[in-house]
Amino acid sequence: LVGPGTLFMAREGWWVDSHDFLQDAIDAGASALVVTRPEAVPDGCPVPVWRSYHEDRDLGLMADRFFDAPTEKLRVIGVTGTNGKTSVTWTIAHMLRELGERPALMGTVTYQFEHRTIVARNTTPDGLTIHRFAREVLDAGATALVMEVSSHGIELERIAGVAFDDVAFTNLTRDHLDFHKTFEAYRGAKRRLFTSVLAASSARGATCHAVSMVDDEEGRQMLDASYEGATKVPVSVHGGAVEHGVSVDIVERHGVDATTIVCAGRHVRLPVFGDHNVANTALAAAVVACDDRFDVHAALESMRSFPGVPGRAERVAATREDEPVVLVDYAHSDDAVERIGAAVAATGLAPIIVLGCGGDRDATKRRPMADAALAHAAHCVFTSDNPRSEAPEAIVDAMTDGLSDEQLARVDVVVDRSAAIERAIALSEGRPVLLLGKGHETYQELGGRRFHLDDREEARRALVARRLGRTSADVPLLAGWSEERLATAMKGRVVRDTRRCFHGLSTDTRALFDGAVFVALRGERFDGHAFLADAVRAGAVALVVDAAATIDGLDATVIVVDDTTAALGHMASALLVEARRRHGGLRTVGITGSNGKTTTKELLGALVRSQGGDTLVTPGNLNNHIGLPLTVAAITASTRDAILEMGANRPDDIRELADMARPDVSVITSIGRAHIEGLGGMDGVRQTKGGILAFGARVAVLPLHEATSAPIAAQLASGTVVVTFGGPGATLEVARHEDDGDVVLTGQGLLDGWRAVVPLSLPGEHNALNLAAAVLASVARSGDVSVERMPDAAMLAEALAGVELPGGRLRRLHIAGRTVIDDAYNANPESMRAALEELAATAGTRRVAVLGRMAELGETSPQLHGQAGAAAGTLEAIDELVVVGDGIEALALLEGWSSARGAGARSYEDVDVAIAAIGEWFRSGDTVLVKASNSSGLGRLAARLVERFGSDDGPAGGDEA
Repeated sequence: LVGPGTLFMAREGWWVDSHDFLQDAIDAGASALVVTRPEAVPDGCPVPVWRSYHEDRDLGLMADRFFDAPTEKLRVIGVTGTNGKTSVTWTIAHMLRELGERPALMGTVTYQFEHRTIVARNTTPDGLTIHRFAREVLDAGATALVMEVSSHGIELERIAGVAFDDVAFTNLTRDHLDFHKTFEAYRGAKRRLFTSVLAASSARGATCHAVSMVDDEEGRQMLDASYEGATKVPVSVHGGAVEHGVSVDIVERHGVDATTIVCAGRHVRLPVFGDHNVANTALAAAVVACDDRFDVHAALESMRSFPGVPGRAERVAATREDEPVVLVDYAHSDDAVERIGAAVAATGLAPIIVLGCGGDRDATKRRPMADAALAHAAHCVFTSDNPRSEAPEAIVDAMTDGLSDEQLARVDVVVDRSAAIERAIALSEGRPVLLLGKGHETYQELGGRRFHLDDREEARRALVARRLGRTSADVPLLAGWSEERLATAMKGRVVRDTRRCFHGLSTDTRALFDGAVFVALRGERFDGHAFLADAVRAGAVALVVDAAATIDGLDATVIVVDDTTAALGHMASALLVEARRRHGGLRTVGITGSNGKTTTKELLGALVRSQGGDTLVTPGNLNNHIGLPLTVAAITASTRDAILEMGANRPDDIRELADMARPDVSVITSIGRAHIEGLGGMDGVRQTKGGILAFGARVAVLPLHEATSAPIAAQLASGTVVVTFGGPGATLEVARHEDDGDVVLTGQGLLDGWRAVVPLSLPGEHNALNLAAAVLASVARSGDVSVERMPDAAMLAEALAGVELPGGRLRRLHIAGRTVIDDAYNANPESMRAALEELAATAGTRRVAVLGRMAELGETSPQLHGQAGAAAGTLEAIDELVVVGDGIEALALLEGWSSARGAGARSYEDVDVAIAAIGEWFRSGDTVLVKASNSSGLGRLAARLVERFGSDDGPAGGDEA
């Protein structure tokens, strides 16, 4: 970030001291330096150097000058206090927007202006961030900046150079004594905002109003001590008389939904509950009314459209009558716990409270917070809340230390926070559930690492699990998302919000379920938007549509996106990112190739499952831009591995799917002439399949003879470890015994010295290669391909014993003394040859090849079909050929067979006629291979023969070639 003309300020941080980079800054063109450690300045420094004795203050003052005093040109409102800062600032910003202003917001949850949002790192950030943000929003048209001002921000003088027009005080209770050491020092920091900071602001022309709650002594003292030149505005929520201020009284409480107040004789229904939230609203209205253009009543009336504050008494979802109301709140001090606990209890039922205390923070709060929770709860579940470097169990022990037997009888200790939330909801029996401490936060910090965890998501999942009779760990992560979270992930917007829980996606109204999100796809021959009403009737609670959709009268949440198919992909990417960030993480393996994808996927799935942990494997053929997101949508909190198959019809397909999934391990099973028509020749196939390598996989598993081909090698990311399988020279050399079919795997290079002989029921050399790819991928998931991590032969044999493959992939069926080799799902020249060789090697009194069209071979299709017919003819063990289909490819098959065999073959133009005819001459002892692309329709043959003759013992395993 340093360039010519830059002033570089070196700061001493917790983890990094940028004085170590002074020479780098000079070399990059810095024009001047500001340091706090002059001894760190390089000898002979060629640029001016200034010393700072207070880096935060000086940074703020320099930033104010550099950005041309932006806070002087905005109405700047600062809110401080122990609790309620976020609620008050969000309420002020809402009121100002409703009254026609354009406020920006800076605080604990976010820094935002209209549609621009920056994730907040500190409640009150450093001065450079403050003044740069103020300048940016001012230039974008903002009229006000509403800030939370923390005691850290005041004490460290991060707010230096900010000109405040209005400052507000909520309350003061014990907090942050780990930083301030004493309560008096903590109070003194807060008070400086109302004294020296406000005085400095006044000197710069700020209007200067001091607004404070005065229902307790701390608030009254804060107002009394305020800068003498400020206009003082007292606020009371109990109807007390206040001079030149705002007084409200509570008239009626409406559960956790609303509260009716009276202010100067006028009644207003506020969408908040609890005395503390009414106080926050009154304080906000008083601040807004410090501008003579607005009055308190207009500000209060604007609350009718208030959406609430993230993580502040936030209701998780619309629950059913037999489910608890679940509220999430940021309360993380004993006073805050007391306030929200009392507010919920006042609605009629004592709540179930989930509570933890932060690690590496003020330890004196822990027992008082526990007492405050127990004072209002029917039952508590004590758990962890950002333990940081401390042991979570030790924190909970501090919370329970000294509790009475009566109190302990109302406490469960569940250290895992997700499990604690699930436990609380299970205990609720109609009582409200309060999840305290984390509020809007979306992480859990443990042992120096941050993991994704959001109380709101955990609660939604627990509610869905309760409905489905499962555990939270066994329902999709997607079930935790709100409508807003889903819309953001899909790059869309919510236009109707019912706040219902959902737990899965569907694109087919025939396969819908209660609680589904229906994604309406548009295609050349279909339009899911025509079935929106059907989807809602079938149980969909949310609809994802494009802008042209008609949604009138549909009782469901509606999310509008530009392109529904693209939205699925965006969702999958976001969900995979979240799954990786959760505690325990997620490892992903992407598999592509011309042949063998499905077989390798199933073999790898068997190997990974044998090692323990939940594994998600692409079901069936869901391997495209629609199927992959639908697969990913099934990831649960317990899923540790996702094995994702990726198929292609277009040149960019694999690259786009890999971008979506960002696999940790990328596997290419083979390169062949499948889809060659659409991919532009063999180099086009290589380029397409190589797209799986383009996004930084830790390990790439490749066929030996393709690993160095230019279209593939060029797409390898730097740092990716390449391991290969195949013949001599491969990381894993593959051979197969002719007598028993066992596969011999021999390690070389990284795996030198490892060897295993593995029984494999799947026939063919190609399946031996598929097994090798699967073994390498299973080990590569750890990121360390080494002999020490390789499984032994017994482990491999046990894991593979129960492998079953989908139909149509060299699957053997035994039918009343006859054998059918069903390989009619996919066909290309390479897999055709492999299937024919398998037929020739299979016992039978008569071996018959029933062949259909190989699709998508382009201009060379007739030639390649002729070669396939000739290949069948040259295999002497094949007794007869049956060709099904019409057109030039069928003729080419027949001619190729005739040229090689010197004899004719049976042929049928119609598939159903062929199936009926084969049933007539199919006799005991026959072995029939059925091989064609799926589009040929020959996939029905095996099932029809089973219907006619019955099955001896069902499928015996098979393969996709």
